[in-house]
Parts: sequence; structure tokens; C-alpha cells
Amino acid sequence: MKCTLPLSRQLQSPKLDVGQVEDMAQATVLAIEPYRNEENFSSIFKESVKIINTKIIRITARSTQSCNIPETNLKACYRIGFYYPFIDCLVQELKDRFESEDNLVGHLKGLTPGF
Repeated sequence: MKCTLPLSRQLQSPKLDVGQVEDMAQATVLAIEPYRNEENFSSIFKESVKIINTKIIRITARSTQSCNIPETNLKACYRIGFYYPFIDCLVQELKDRFESEDNLVGHLKGLTPGF
């Protein structure tokens, strides 16, 4: 996802600015959250189908390693099983790492003279 690239580069930079990282993380969360809708998924799915050109759905009687979605529609299967969980996980991880009161970035701010 291209909207996470600036944050990723800032986190890997030798000139890491702690305050800027926290602001960038919040901006990244705000940029990612709107992707969790049917319209965005449909456009991504269309591009994916063009690239992969597959119509295989794996349905098992008993699933132990992956989610077994009782859905026969390929698009709904990928939306429910992969797309929404990925967006939700990414947003939650960013919030957990950068927005909580007990995070590393918040503790590092106390060591920085500018804060």
C-alpha cells in the first residue's frame, strides 16, 4: 500500500523525528481507513483478476489453517477472508504502536529536547 510508504521511510531514516513519526502514523491511519469499503475493494479486485486470472475457490469441510468462508462467490470470499481483515489489522497495529499512551514513541518524546 503506497499510503504507508512515507511512514515506513521515516521509521527507517537515520534522522528519525519522533514527533513527526507520530503525526505521520495518525495521517496514515486516516488515509487507510477509507479503503475499507466495497467500492475500493471492487477496483482492487478487478485489477487483481486481470493480473492473476484465476477463478479457484478453496472450500474445505474442516479448516484448521485458514478461514473457511461459507461463500461461493470468489469476490465475496476474498473481501471477507483477506481484504477487510488486512485493512483492519493494519489500522489496529498502527493505532496500537503509535496512538496509545504507553507507547515507545511517547516515551522517546521525553528524551527529546524539542518536546
